[in-house]
Amino acid sequence: MSIRAEYLEAIERYGYTPTEARFLYLVATHAGYFTQRQFFDFAGVNRGGMGTRLTMKALAHGHIRTARLARHTLL
Repeated sequence: MSIRAEYLEAIERYGYTPTEARFLYLVATHAGYFTQRQFFDFAGVNRGGMGTRLTMKALAHGHIRTARLARHTLL
């Protein structure tokens, strides 16, 4: 999928990495919600700091909010 550079640059101005920006763009324009596991799959990384950093940045900017589902799943 091709994403216009100016859209990604606008997201990156908030301090997101290029990978985080692509992921957030896709989430915002398609489903509107995500789990950290989906980000890990997208970024090709194992569990760890990358997902936590994305979540903390997005929460701090007010770009996301959490919702608790069954079995302690957070969206």
